[in-house]
Amino acid sequence: MNRKERREQQARLKRVAPAGAPSTLQEIFAVAAEQFQRGHYAAAEEGFRRASELAPQSAAVAYNLGQVLHLRGARDESVVHYRRALALKPDQAEIWFNLGNVLREQGNAAEAIDAYRRVVGLKPSWAEALNNLGNLLVSQGKLQEALPVYTQAAHFSPADADLQHRLGVLLNLAGNADSAEQAFRRAIEINQGHAEAWGDLGRIMLLQQRHVEAVDAYRRFMTMRPDDIEAQNNLGVALDRLGRWSEAEAAFRIALSLRSDYAEAYSNLGNCLASQERMVEAETAYHKAIELNPNFAAAHNNLGLALAAKGQLEDAEAAYRQALAVDACFTEAYRNIVTGKKIKSLENDDVQRMQRLLAEGSLNDVQTMHLCFALGKAYDDCNLYDKAFACYEKANQIKRRFTLFDINHFRSHVDRIIDLFDAEFFARNVIRGSNDETPVFIVGMPRSGTTLIEQIVASHPRVFGAGELIKIGDLIHQLENPPGRAPRNYPEFVSEWSADEVRSTASEYVHRLTRDVTSPDILRVTDKMPFNFIHLGLIALLFPNAKIIHCRRHPLDTCLSNFFQYFPKGADYAYRLEETGLYFKEYERLMRHWQQVLPIQLLDIDYETVISDVEIEARRLIDYLQLPWDEACLQFYKLERSVRTLSIWQVRQPIYTQSKQRWRNYRPHLEPLIKIIGSDST
Repeated sequence: MNRKERREQQARLKRVAPAGAPSTLQEIFAVAAEQFQRGHYAAAEEGFRRASELAPQSAAVAYNLGQVLHLRGARDESVVHYRRALALKPDQAEIWFNLGNVLREQGNAAEAIDAYRRVVGLKPSWAEALNNLGNLLVSQGKLQEALPVYTQAAHFSPADADLQHRLGVLLNLAGNADSAEQAFRRAIEINQGHAEAWGDLGRIMLLQQRHVEAVDAYRRFMTMRPDDIEAQNNLGVALDRLGRWSEAEAAFRIALSLRSDYAEAYSNLGNCLASQERMVEAETAYHKAIELNPNFAAAHNNLGLALAAKGQLEDAEAAYRQALAVDACFTEAYRNIVTGKKIKSLENDDVQRMQRLLAEGSLNDVQTMHLCFALGKAYDDCNLYDKAFACYEKANQIKRRFTLFDINHFRSHVDRIIDLFDAEFFARNVIRGSNDETPVFIVGMPRSGTTLIEQIVASHPRVFGAGELIKIGDLIHQLENPPGRAPRNYPEFVSEWSADEVRSTASEYVHRLTRDVTSPDILRVTDKMPFNFIHLGLIALLFPNAKIIHCRRHPLDTCLSNFFQYFPKGADYAYRLEETGLYFKEYERLMRHWQQVLPIQLLDIDYETVISDVEIEARRLIDYLQLPWDEACLQFYKLERSVRTLSIWQVRQPIYTQSKQRWRNYRPHLEPLIKIIGSDST
C-alpha cells in the first residue's frame, strides 16, 4: 500500500467510525488486543473483525481473530482464520500450534497431527507441541511414531513430571518396561507426590515380580489415593507373593469393602487363604468370584487347585475343565490337568487339543509357557523324551524372562550366612529362644522328596502336617523391617539380638506353626518349606530342641525335576539347567557347613532309599521324632489332609518309583548340568 492509498483508507475510517471510537487500523487493532488481554472476548472479536475488514491480507489480524473465536467456542470459524493467517505466513509456529489445538478439539486428529508436525518442524524444542503430538499419536494407536516424539519432549522439558510419567506409560505400552521404570522414577524425583507415577511403578514392579518394591510403590500411591480399588488388590497380590498373608488378606478385604462385586479380589483373597491352608474359606472366596463372574477362568482354575489340595482330584479336574470351557486359551488349566494324572497315549483328547493349540501360534508367551510345561509332562509320560525336553526347554526359556535370579547374589548370601553362623557363634550364644520340641523342619532342595516325607510323618496320630508355609521367611522379613526403626539386613542383625527378642521371635513362630492344631494329642508339627535349609542357623538359635529332617535325592534327578517344574512362587534358579546346577552346588556347600556347626543333630534321609524300603525309613523317621511306631505311617497315601504341593497326585498314591533315575532318560540333554555337578553324580 503506497502513501496515497494509506491516506485514502484513513479518510474512509474517519468517515465510518462513530464519535469517540478508534479511527485507524493500528488503533482498532490495539484496542481489540487490549480487550483480548483483559478477557473481554466479545469486544475483542468485534475489534478484530473491523480490523480484518480493513486489512484482509494481515496475518496478525487473521491470527488474533482466530484466537478470540477459538476462545469463544466458534471453532469452525476460528479454523478458517487460522488457515488464512498461515496462507500469508506459513512459517509461524504459534499459528500452527493453535490450529492444531482447535483441530484436536474438533476431533480432527489427522489434520491436528499434521499441524503439530509443522510446529515441531519449525521449533523442535517446543515441548508442549511435542507432547500434544505424542498424545494424538497414542490416541490413534501409533505407538511407535509417538515414542520418539515423547522422548524428544522429555529431553526439552526434563523438569516436567507429568511429561516424564506419560513417557513412562508409552514406553510400558511399547514393551520397554526397564525404560518405563526409569521414566516413572524420574517423575517421582521431580514430584514425590505424583500419585500416577507411583501407581504405574507399582504395576511394573508387580509384573517383574519385584514384590518388595511393588509393595513400597503401592503403599506410597495409596497415601494419596486410598480408595483406589485396583491398587488395593495389586498390593494384596504383591504381599501374598512375599508370604505376608495377614497384610495381603487385609488389602484384599479393603478392596472388597470399596467394591463388593470385585470378582478378581475375591479370587486373590482365595489364593491368600489357601496359602494359609484355610481351604474352606478359600473355596468360599473362589465360589463368590465365580458367582460374580461365571466366565472368570482363573477363579475356576484356582478352585480346582483348592479341591486338589483336599484330594478331590475328580472335582478338581472338573473345575479346570470349566476354566477351559470359558477360555479355551487358559492353558494353565491344561498344565494342572496333566499334572494330576498319568497320560497313557498321545491319542489322549487333551494332548490332541494342546498340540493343535500350540501349532496355531496364536498364544501369548505366558499361555505358551503353561502349554509347553503341560505337553512336556504328557510326552514324558509317553516316554517321548526328546519331545518332552524340547517342550520343557521352551517353557523354561519363557519363564526365565520373568525372573531376576542372580547366582552371584545367592552365592554372596550363602557366604554371609556361613560367616555369621560359625561354630564360635553357637558356642557364644548360649541363650536360646525356646525349648519347645514341637517344631519339625523338613528341608532340602525342592523336588527332593520333602512332600513324601511329610506325608509319612503326618500320618502318625501324634504329628500334624502344617505344610509349606513361609513362616520363617515371613518372620525374617518382619525382623529386617522393625516398626519405628531403620531396616536391617539378615543374617547380620542376628548377632545384635537381645535374649528377649530371640524368645519373642520363637514364641511368635510356634504360635503361627500350631495355629490350626486342635487335638491335644499332637506332639510334633511339621514345617515343610524346603528353602528353610538356608535358615537352619536361625532355626537352631530359636529352637535348640527342634527336629530337622534333611531330604536328599540324586543330584541330577533333583535338578532335572526342578527344571521340569513350574513353580508358582520362588525357585527362580530353576529355569536354566546351568543355574539349577550352580544353585544345587551352593545348597550342598551350605548343608555341609550346617552338618559341621549346628548344635542340632540332623536326620539325613535319601529319597531313593525311602521308595526302595518305605517301612525301614518310616520307622527311622518316627524314631528320630521320639514317637512310638504307628502302622498308619505305611498308609500315608490314605491320609486325608490338605496338601498344597507340586506333588499332589503322587502323595495320594502308594510309593511312586517312576522318578528314580529319571535323569538317564534325558542323558543327551544334560551335559551342561553334569559338567557343573560333577561326574560322580552319574
